[in-house]
Amino acid sequence: MSESNERDWLTADELAGRWGVDTSTVYRWRREGDIPTMRVGGIVRIHRSVVEAAEDNAKHKASVAAIKRLRKRFQGVPDRIGSID
Repeated sequence: MSESNERDWLTADELAGRWGVDTSTVYRWRREGDIPTMRVGGIVRIHRSVVEAAEDNAKHKASVAAIKRLRKRFQGVPDRIGSID
């Protein structure tokens, strides 16, 4: 792998550190097919685009969950101030 291409790939250790999980968790995800990987020279690597897409998806899900919590919390509250009598 050339140096420029190497920056496009993370090792299992790098991903584990980035996501705050144990390296064994990354290997389990790999084994269970939850994350696509490639083995290069005996080292498991994950493409940076896969990692970033997963992070974007997690942010989106967290945002949707937060909106749902707020809607539930304020259920029954009028949408407009002018509608309060």
